[in-house]
This record gives sequence, structure tokens and C-alpha cells, in this order.
Amino acid sequence: VDCGSGNTVCREAGNQREGGICLMYRDHMHIRHMVHNCVSGKGQGVIIFDASPNTDSSTLSVRINIPVVVVSNTVGKALLDLLRSGKSNQVSIGFHESDQPEHTYALFEGTSMAVPHVAAAAALLWSHFPECNNHEIRYALDVSALDKGNDGCDESYGYGIVKVKDA
Repeated sequence: VDCGSGNTVCREAGNQREGGICLMYRDHMHIRHMVHNCVSGKGQGVIIFDASPNTDSSTLSVRINIPVVVVSNTVGKALLDLLRSGKSNQVSIGFHESDQPEHTYALFEGTSMAVPHVAAAAALLWSHFPECNNHEIRYALDVSALDKGNDGCDESYGYGIVKVKDA
């Protein structure tokens, strides 16, 4: 749902059958206010992009209960154009190389891939248990990990494969 700059409650989100995803461009408003305006309008998620290509809205330091995705100006404008065209009201996060040949996925392994996955798992777990501290979240992830390689923590697999549902 096109919610503009997010400076007012996005009532259109609540008019959707199961609650809409708020698409908002960030001009000067703090992200937490934009998210609040989406939630107040019964939105189920937020996609935020910057109004100009040279700004950065990638920080979100507020507890929320809905998914928030921050995308580039280029991606945000493309989503807005698609939404306004009436061709589609569904969004998939990601892209195919054929759609954007100038972008490709890189191949990473080791800590380059493990760190963002574990950080996301920790954030997800913490969002469900906000009363826990960081040590408790880490412990829950450590003891619930599927051990691989040598027994216990090792150089190849660390504590193992994250099993966030088991944490």
C-alpha cells in the first residue's frame, strides 16, 4: 500500500483483507514514527526507501512487532512504480540476475556468511523474548545449535548450525 512519506497514519493498510504492507519513502521523518504510523493504520509490515539516492535510512533502533525492510532509493521507486501501475500488489524480497544484470549474488563462506545469519537469528529470538539479556540469547543459540564437525565448539563450525526454533 502506498503510504507516501509515512508522516500520517496509513489507513489504507487496514483496508486490505489481511492488513497491508506499508510502502513509505523517507524524507525527514525518523523511521520509528513511520513504523508507528503503519502499525496505527493496521499495517502488517513496512518497506521504507529514501526519498533521495544520497541518504541512508538503514538504522532502526526501536522495538517493533512487524517486519521492517529498508531498501535503496532505486528499489523503492521501482516498487512504488509497480504498485501504482496496478500490475501487481505482491512483493518478493530478492532479485534475479536477469532482472538486474548489474547486480549478482556473491559467494561467501565462513564468518562472512555465518555472522549475518546468526545476528538475524539472535534478533528474531530477542524479538520474541525481549525480557532476556544478550548473554541469555547467546546461550540459547549456543545450546540449541546442531553440532557439526568435532564435538563442541570447533574451528570449522563454531557451535554448529543455528536452530532458532529450538532456542
